[in-house]
Amino acid sequence: MYDDLKNITDNNYQDNIFDNYLMPNEIILWQGKYNKGGGIKSFASAYNALFSILWIAFAVFWTVSAFILGGLFGLFGIPFILIGVYLIKSSFGGHKNLYAITNMRVMTYDSKSFMSDMLCNVINVSLLQGKNNIGNVSFDIAGKRYERNRNNLNGLVQKGFYGVENPQEVFNILNQALIDYLQCK
Repeated sequence: MYDDLKNITDNNYQDNIFDNYLMPNEIILWQGKYNKGGGIKSFASAYNALFSILWIAFAVFWTVSAFILGGLFGLFGIPFILIGVYLIKSSFGGHKNLYAITNMRVMTYDSKSFMSDMLCNVINVSLLQGKNNIGNVSFDIAGKRYERNRNNLNGLVQKGFYGVENPQEVFNILNQALIDYLQCK
């Protein structure tokens, strides 16, 4: 069924980490990774980036001022500078996300966790084309109402593939996988 699908899979993803998580008869249709050129993932990420810059600026200002005025009292500012460095790193870099679409699931992997959702729960697929042919393919996951938060009152969980190369092609592969999955049901 998927023999004619263009394979844009890059085989340099840690010896294809997703092979360890495949179910019987499941095949990878696409896999990709977060690219730094994709920019900030969302409004919340932009807010976090702005907050982290302000945090570290104030922490450095306070620590330097405390050292000048109070000597060793400035040592209390060093942990806040370290927190600021962590916040900046998490806002602008350190994205190690790997993504995959199979004939049964969408999958994400980072250095801390593996998550997958069945295609039957994927709804509202959308595309955001960015510069340099890098963009986002986002979607909602129905049926996970326990993850509701104050910004998402409809009870759906939004996930996606952020900062991926060729987002239009990823969007098309995901939509075709959804069509094929629903036809098999």
